[in-house]
Amino acid sequence: MARYLTIFLLSSLLVTHHEDIPAQVEEDIVKVEPSMGFPEKDHSVADPVESRSKTFNATDPIAAESIAAELALFMEKFEKVEYNSQPREHFWIWTVSLNEFIQFKVPSEGLPLLIHLKERYGNFTAGFQFGATTGSFMLSMLCAVLLDMQNSFVGNIDEVRLLEWRGVVRELMKAGFAVGFILDHLRHMARAVFSQIAKGVFENLNTQIADLKKTFTELEFRRDHLVARGLAPTILSVETRISDGLFD
Repeated sequence: MARYLTIFLLSSLLVTHHEDIPAQVEEDIVKVEPSMGFPEKDHSVADPVESRSKTFNATDPIAAESIAAELALFMEKFEKVEYNSQPREHFWIWTVSLNEFIQFKVPSEGLPLLIHLKERYGNFTAGFQFGATTGSFMLSMLCAVLLDMQNSFVGNIDEVRLLEWRGVVRELMKAGFAVGFILDHLRHMARAVFSQIAKGVFENLNTQIADLKKTFTELEFRRDHLVARGLAPTILSVETRISDGLFD
């Protein structure tokens, strides 16, 4: 009963009239869980290493391989067809103020973002399969994700959040919204996040390479110094007689 009451209340906020929600949407798409409160989120840019739940030792010779394995594992999870289980407020909180977007009603705070996407990628709502009430609800969820993304940074985001955003985008795509370009963008940013994790390893490797090059240059100089003084190795054996060559 609580689930249906939640769906009804969200729908009444999004439109001024009631519209029946298709059973398929109710079952597969509109998945709203009761919120346990609205904790404040810290959107400040933190140190990328300290903000990670798992860090890598930059001096570890297998660190690079470990990060690559973590990325491969994450991308495998990312490609799984999974949907969102979080309420809209999990991503962004705003006061209820709605504006028209095509035939839908969306939060005014997210409206400019939807307009920008439409101008760049075309009308991504054209293939939507259901009514305005459900569409308004789903686009409001998209607005929450877009605002959350806009206020998050490579240095303070984690894999869990990326997978949550992915879940919302997949739901929208299942309902007919052509937002695969957002999924592509999230893939790109996921790689950027792992590249940031690998930054310390790269810096350490570059330092080691520079030190080895310096050592190599010094060794070459010392070798050439010996050659210049006629001390290059000869083909004579250590058992060669000192007199060999003197008499014959």
